[in-house]
Amino acid sequence: TVPAGPIMVPSAALIGLPEYADLARIATLVIRHPLALDEVLKTTEAPYQYKLAERLLEGASIDGKGAEQAAILLEAAANTGADYAASRLAFMLQYGLGAPADLQKARKFAEMAAAAKETFALFQLARLAEKDHPSDPKSALAAYQRLFKEARNDNPTNFLRWLISN
Repeated sequence: TVPAGPIMVPSAALIGLPEYADLARIATLVIRHPLALDEVLKTTEAPYQYKLAERLLEGASIDGKGAEQAAILLEAAANTGADYAASRLAFMLQYGLGAPADLQKARKFAEMAAAAKETFALFQLARLAEKDHPSDPKSALAAYQRLFKEARNDNPTNFLRWLISN
């Protein structure tokens, strides 16, 4: 796995330079034609779905961004066990990006990714705990302690140790 912003993704989910144009064309088709999205979901695996979702979120299509389609792709990838997709989707669901805001669903996907010790998901769970119990910080403290413990470990997703030390 390698860092891709705040999320660690397997090398198979990294977008290579030759793929940028190809994914932009597919992004355009997926935005314009719901059947194209259905076909991509049926015929591809999580790393490709994640790549296409990233390009849709970047606005690679000539039609602009496709956050709704990206959320659908990320959910499909997350449901096959792609913790990096679950973490990204959890963030989107917290803020209503590509789908209506849904904290319960966001928590479900963050917990799914956190089970794989994905540190961005652990951070999201800590932030959600703060929101859930603003007058009682016990659960937030426990969530942050879990995050800090994981960030100190040799986990490959420990990019957060540099952020939390400041």
